[in-house]
Amino acid sequence: MDELLKFLGAVLAYGGGAAVVAFVVFQFLGKRLLDQWFAKRLDAYRHEQAKELARLRVEVDATLGGALKIQEREFTVLPEAWNRLSRAFGLTEWVASPLQQSPDVLALRDDQLQEYFTSADLAASEQARIRELRAASSKTYERQAEAFKIISHRRQYKATVAVGELQEYLATHGLFLPRPLRQQLEGAARHLRMALFHLSEIERPGDVKNHQAASEGVAKATELRTSIEVAIEARLHSHGTQRPTT
Repeated sequence: MDELLKFLGAVLAYGGGAAVVAFVVFQFLGKRLLDQWFAKRLDAYRHEQAKELARLRVEVDATLGGALKIQEREFTVLPEAWNRLSRAFGLTEWVASPLQQSPDVLALRDDQLQEYFTSADLAASEQARIRELRAASSKTYERQAEAFKIISHRRQYKATVAVGELQEYLATHGLFLPRPLRQQLEGAARHLRMALFHLSEIERPGDVKNHQAASEGVAKATELRTSIEVAIEARLHSHGTQRPTT
């Protein structure tokens, strides 16, 4: 400022008028004011940019964190869904097979019969009926047929429970699975349930129609199960090879 006053004095001494003085003051002060204004605007801009970057960083971190949590959940759901499918499929395939076998419970000793009851997980009422059949005087093949029917119904019941548990698990946790994979799992469960429905409709050994329908249901579930196995294996391997994003 002192330099400005000295300069203005020199201008006046040399005959400079008010207009010249005003122009000099504008040139001096205007430049400083403009510099200060731009500096303030630049600081404000940098501050806003810093705030925006901080906000974006929070959003990105939240998005990545949510994605990682979903992947972790999926990593847990995939093996459990496969285990439930495998159990439901195995039991249904077993009861639908025309080659399934069971011991001749009418010919077993009492201790052998009790061991079989335990392993077959028969209900108390079913055990009691089989014991009655052992003591009955009706024809042997009729008693054997009824005993086998009791055992088959118990096997079907266990398969039905397993399919129901699979469907319930998918209804509760299927949200964490990719839609195509979830739809395949649900489709396999429906085919297994339909197979069990046709088995439950069989009233006599020669019911070819329901036997064939049950076999077709298992076959469709088998095709889906193969695709599901490939898809689950790929998903698990992809989770294992991913690296955290920094």
